[in-house]
Amino acid sequence: MTVPDFLAVRDLTCGYAAPVLEDLNFQIGQGALVGIIGPNASGKTTLLKTLCGLLRPRSGLVLLEGQILHNLKPAIRSRQVAVVGQGVRIAFAFSVAEVVMMGRHPYIPRMGSPSSQDWEKVEWAMEVTGISHLAHRPVSNLSGGEQQRVFIARALAQEPELLLLDEPTSFLDIGHQVEILDLLKQLNRRQQIAVVMAIHDLNLAAQYCDRLLLVHENRVFAWGTVDEVITLDNIREVYGQPVLIERHPVYRCPQVVLLSRLSPLFDRAKKVHIVAGGGMGSDILLNLGRCGHRVSTGVLNRGDGDWQTAQDLQLEIVDVPPFTPVSPESCRINLEMMLRSDAVILASVPFGPANLPNLKTLLAAVEREIPVIVVEQEPIANRDYTGGAATRMYRKLVGSSLAVVQEPEEIMQVLG
Repeated sequence: MTVPDFLAVRDLTCGYAAPVLEDLNFQIGQGALVGIIGPNASGKTTLLKTLCGLLRPRSGLVLLEGQILHNLKPAIRSRQVAVVGQGVRIAFAFSVAEVVMMGRHPYIPRMGSPSSQDWEKVEWAMEVTGISHLAHRPVSNLSGGEQQRVFIARALAQEPELLLLDEPTSFLDIGHQVEILDLLKQLNRRQQIAVVMAIHDLNLAAQYCDRLLLVHENRVFAWGTVDEVITLDNIREVYGQPVLIERHPVYRCPQVVLLSRLSPLFDRAKKVHIVAGGGMGSDILLNLGRCGHRVSTGVLNRGDGDWQTAQDLQLEIVDVPPFTPVSPESCRINLEMMLRSDAVILASVPFGPANLPNLKTLLAAVEREIPVIVVEQEPIANRDYTGGAATRMYRKLVGSSLAVVQEPEEIMQVLG
């Protein structure tokens, strides 16, 4: 017997007078933590309203544990799906406990009163969200972060299997943003509640979510793991903004670094190929990428420090397996990339028999009039492990009229 997906979207088109999102197909597993990302007005809120049953599909289906969600009675649906909207406000002076009790309405008979079990669920919801001490305070007197916890507690009081949130960190400072997202992550892990949230901040989405749904131009543009969705090509195409993708220094998830279009560097952006290795090119790769240059690198052994930096930055790399020499085929590809570049930079790398072919490729590029910037942080004699072969080729390279020797901090000036 096949177990149905927890939440399955099949050929879904949703919207109002006109479609907002069309032909959506994706599945969400039990206990998943999913972020919906995309530009303003891309349909994130419309999708959430459809997933919770507030908005009927124009076509297609939303299945919750194999059942058509929109065919469920509202009271039944509310016991399975809870929603925290964007910018929720309470107009009257309800206490925190009273607001959280509103989440028990699907369980309380019409004209009935809350039972002891209802109050137990309210107390539990306030406890797990850390607001028990605020139970008798008017919600209107609380801070934005405290109010958001109250609305999450109200949703939890429904005992849902699926929690939908629309921009749960909007209007909150960074401290409260982390506080709310930490809470959602804990609820997701400890209570096994599936969480789906629309979120603008791409870096927070990458840090907290297991999977991401990127919507753009009325469709699902990308769906998958964080690494599959937060890519240089995806973000640049969807948001139309020059960016750099780096790795979070602690969590190693991708992080989007915004680059200003006002910088004069973008008017002078060039295609630059870096010959690196042994970690000697990492700073160059980072700095050129941050300045908007289109950077590639090679030939590098997989696992090398510079290879890892290039991987983290999602750069084009010519590589070979670990501990293997640079192959003739990789040299050919390396030369092609150099010939497509405005300039080539040789980092201050050590040379041994395995990477000596990189110097031969550089000489071939110079012969075809490609300018080379040679970074010399240490004399070549101190980095030559080839019995002098590297030194001879290196001196021939720097003797060329198309090669210039520079300190690392002078590279930007040379590139112009």
